[in-house]
Amino acid sequence: MLVVAIVGLAVNLLAAWSLSRGGRQNLNLRAAAAHVLADAAGSVAAIVAAVLILAFGWTLADPITSIVISVLIIVGAWRILKDATNVLMEGAPAGIDVSTLERVTRETPGVRDVHDLHVWSIVEDAPVITAHVRLEAGAHGVEVARDVGRRIAETVGRAHVTVQPEAVPPGEQLLPKDTLVRRT
Repeated sequence: MLVVAIVGLAVNLLAAWSLSRGGRQNLNLRAAAAHVLADAAGSVAAIVAAVLILAFGWTLADPITSIVISVLIIVGAWRILKDATNVLMEGAPAGIDVSTLERVTRETPGVRDVHDLHVWSIVEDAPVITAHVRLEAGAHGVEVARDVGRRIAETVGRAHVTVQPEAVPPGEQLLPKDTLVRRT
């Protein structure tokens, strides 16, 4: 038991080191690293249990260390499950304040209003942001969309931003009666 646990610990630590070089932002790598570290913790528990059994004959050491490691694994799995659920439900990634993005968008020159602002992520280091912006009368849609995208990217950092400009409805584009010039 002791020899197998020591070999298992060495292999798992090597695998954990290899996975740690891939970055902490990727949910898949974090899940794989958590699995490998859980296996390493299991190996440590087996080593402790083996030493206690060999030194003191205390056979309860094995199930007790197994329960402790199981609780630690459940806590780690819960964190990963919570993050994966947020991705699957297209929730806003941690660290991105949607109300700030809405404010930045509304404050962009040429924007009259913003709606359907969505922020989600498939990979944690590249959020996807989409927004529909109603343009102020006379504003150029392409320029406003470019400016909104730039301002959001400055706020968030690396992101994929799509802005859909919408013209002012025709009834709101008409000039008031008193500004019309009569031709005679």
